[in-house]
Amino acid sequence: MNGLLAAVCGTATSVGGGQVAPRTDDGIRLIGVVQVDPLMEDTSGLTEPCGPVPHNRFGGWGSAIEWTGEGDRYLVLPDRGPKDGGEEYRCRFIEVTIKVEDEKEKRASLVVGETHLLNSGKYGLVGLTNVYDSANPAESLRFDPEGIRLGGGGAKSETVYISDEYGPLVCAFDMEGQRTAVLAVPKKFQIARPDSKGVEEDKLNKTGRVANRGFEGLAITPDKLTLWALLQSPLIQDGGRDGENIRMLRLDVATGKTAEFIYPLDSTHNGCNEILAVDASRFLVIERDGNEGNKAAFKKIMLIDVTGGGGATDVSAMERLPKHELPEGIKPVSKRVLIDLLDDRWGLAGSAFPEKQEGLAFGPARPDGSRTLLITTDNDFREEQGGCVWMFAVPPTAMSLESVPAAASPGK
Repeated sequence: MNGLLAAVCGTATSVGGGQVAPRTDDGIRLIGVVQVDPLMEDTSGLTEPCGPVPHNRFGGWGSAIEWTGEGDRYLVLPDRGPKDGGEEYRCRFIEVTIKVEDEKEKRASLVVGETHLLNSGKYGLVGLTNVYDSANPAESLRFDPEGIRLGGGGAKSETVYISDEYGPLVCAFDMEGQRTAVLAVPKKFQIARPDSKGVEEDKLNKTGRVANRGFEGLAITPDKLTLWALLQSPLIQDGGRDGENIRMLRLDVATGKTAEFIYPLDSTHNGCNEILAVDASRFLVIERDGNEGNKAAFKKIMLIDVTGGGGATDVSAMERLPKHELPEGIKPVSKRVLIDLLDDRWGLAGSAFPEKQEGLAFGPARPDGSRTLLITTDNDFREEQGGCVWMFAVPPTAMSLESVPAAASPGK
C-alpha cells in the first residue's frame, strides 16, 4: 500500500484535539486498520463512466456500515456518488468481508462481495439532484443513502432499512435492493420546495432539513423494533447551520409512532454523521468537524443515553427549538466522549487524517468479551484517498450506564 494511504489510515504522526479527554483506563484498544485501494471496483458490472469515475468504482462506501450478524460479513453503503449529486449514479449497498488478520500488528482486510442496486418499482434510485417529485417526495428517484441497518428476518428475507438525506426519508428494502416501504417522517423534517441546487433549497424553505444535512445516521435497537434517525445539523427552524440542537427521531417499526429528542452539539462547527444502538436507550454517535489533516480538531465517538440524568425530553410538540440554550425543563440526551480519534493513543491523526468519519457498526464479540467496533471513512470517490476501516475492541464496561454523566454536554 502506498505511503499516502498508510498515512490516511493510521501511521502518520498524531496530533491532539477536542475539548474533553475520554478515560484512558477504559480498556478500549485499536485492533485493526484497513487501507482500501481508491481504484478498487465493486461487482455491479456497471462499467460505463459516471462523470469522472467508472460506474463500478468502489467509492464512497464508508458512508455507512452494518454487521449482518454472520461472521465477518458486513454491508457497506456508498452515498449519492461523485460530484455531490451531479451525476446519475446508481445507488447501491455492497456486501463485504472485513476481518482482523493480526491484532498485534493492527492489520485487517476487506474483500468486496455482491453488489445490490437500489430500485423503486421498475426504476433505479440515483444520486442525481434534479430527479425529485415535488408533489410526492416519497416517490422521488433522487436518493442520497447515508445510513443502513438490518431489521431481521434472516438470509434473503432480511429487511434493509436505509436513511435518505435528500428527503429526509427512512425506507425499507429487501435484500435484492427493491424498495418495499417508505416510513412516515413528521412534516417538520421535510422541505416544502425542493431544488436541484442546495443553496437554492435553503433560500426557498423556512422549515425542514438543511440542504445536504438530512438523516445522516440511522440506528436500530437490538430487538429490531425501533429505528432512530439522526440529522447531520439542526432543522432550518431550529437554527440550521448556526444551531446546536439536533433532533433525533425515534420511529416504532410496527406502529409508525414517533418521538423526538435533542442531541446537543459541542459546537456549531460540528455535525453528526452516524448513530449506533448499544441497547434500547444508549447509542454511539459520530460528532465531528469538517476539517481534515492537521486542521482536524474534533473527531469523536460519543456515548449518549436517552434515559440518563432523569431522562431526555420528548420535543415532538415543539415546532421550533432555540439555536443554543434550551428552555428550562427541556433536557437533551446525556453524552460523553467514548473515543477521541485524534487522541495520541491511537496514532491515527496527522497531516493526512481524513475529513469524513461516517460509518459505525458493531461486529463479532472478541474472545475476551469485548465488542468489535468498526468506524469507516467516506472518501467521496477521491482517487488519492481510498477510505479506511478502523477496528476497536470495546469492553462492555466502557459503555456502562453509570459512566454517562447527567450533564447536557461535556463541553458546556
